[in-house]
Amino acid sequence: MTIAYASSTSAPAANAAISSATIAIASPPSGTANGDFLLLAAANAAPDAWNSTTGFTALDSNGSISTDLGYASWYKIANNETSYSVSHTTANGQGAVMLRYSGVDTAAAVTSHSFQVTSTSAASPPSCSVTGVLATDMVVAVYAYSADTDPFTVTTPPSGAGWNSRITYGPTTQTGSASFQIWMAVLDITGQTGTVAAPTNAVMSKSGGWAVSVIRLKSTALLLPHTNIALQAVARAAYR
Repeated sequence: MTIAYASSTSAPAANAAISSATIAIASPPSGTANGDFLLLAAANAAPDAWNSTTGFTALDSNGSISTDLGYASWYKIANNETSYSVSHTTANGQGAVMLRYSGVDTAAAVTSHSFQVTSTSAASPPSCSVTGVLATDMVVAVYAYSADTDPFTVTTPPSGAGWNSRITYGPTTQTGSASFQIWMAVLDITGQTGTVAAPTNAVMSKSGGWAVSVIRLKSTALLLPHTNIALQAVARAAYR
């Protein structure tokens, strides 16, 4: 079965007042059905680690990226989904995105993943890739960024041949206990083989902290009738 992007959602509103270190996601992406693959990523404009999220499997995280950004990602297989919350330690500029994919192997959804962060401030993202990609895999690239000083703008969004832009969040204009901005984006691509690297062409108007997560999703095997060679051999042996 072919993996397909289905829908996405984000929280809070990009201009929401921030008074809590918890992000509430009221519902899963539209159309979510049991067995769908859900990818959750969150970022905050502070060197804070994100807490574990009930029901999700952790992928990548880093509590301090150039003192500008804390990032984490998780996934789960949908099962009677309702609502979610994800939290860290300091109310600050923050946001979360959730994406839904169909056709992902529910028993072994994530074949591999890679994670890179900037050790010094930069206007463009670091290189990040996964290897051993099969043509039936879906490769998802998640970007998160927060500038050294606000406000900032996206000079060039990430893009590349064959890559699909699925959701962009921010730059935020949040106010409240903290008004620092963040920006997130998710791209995906399928039909590739070998090593697949996330595009690095993105440029921000200011230097800051980056996180890039690249995730390789495995497709559900297509079961064809009358192709079980082992069972055919057993049947032939019994007939003899």
